[in-house]
Amino acid sequence: KGGVGKTTVTIGVAQALTALGIKVGVIDLDLESSSLGNTLGLTHEKLTMRDKIEPVDVAGIKAMSLSLFPDEQWEDIPTLLNEANVFRVVNQLFTSVNWQGVDILIIDHPPGTGPELRALIRNGIDALILVTATQQISEMPVRRLVRMAREELRVPILGVISNDAYATRKVDGSSAA
Repeated sequence: KGGVGKTTVTIGVAQALTALGIKVGVIDLDLESSSLGNTLGLTHEKLTMRDKIEPVDVAGIKAMSLSLFPDEQWEDIPTLLNEANVFRVVNQLFTSVNWQGVDILIIDHPPGTGPELRALIRNGIDALILVTATQQISEMPVRRLVRMAREELRVPILGVISNDAYATRKVDGSSAA
């Protein structure tokens, strides 16, 4: 589900790993509403290219997002990609960007099990951390993703983060306080 803080958690995990001396990269796979660049305080960065596109370095974290490409009209252009184009874009974020030297690559993934996830699977994933909120509307997509990870992908789930900083009610409706 959107709006549960996936990007914020992604950046927090990346910062914590970087503080431990681990070289971290982050890819924003939310192709329709990329927010990673904005959350990191970056907009339309001047990307450099040698043999590959160089990710933007923010406090030791290498970051790449479609929102970083220098097109000032980007925010006004709807991103309507068919599945084949989603596969191409995701593949390019993995293969056309210089991730050399990165120990861990964290993917900020859009909600659900759509084409971005299928493209990600093609590129290989080692584990998942799920971010959700304690709202009934969040339960179904998380259950679906847990089932997919266990039964189809056979990928371990490292944890589920319930990002409920302002929750006042539990899923069953009782008080969270």
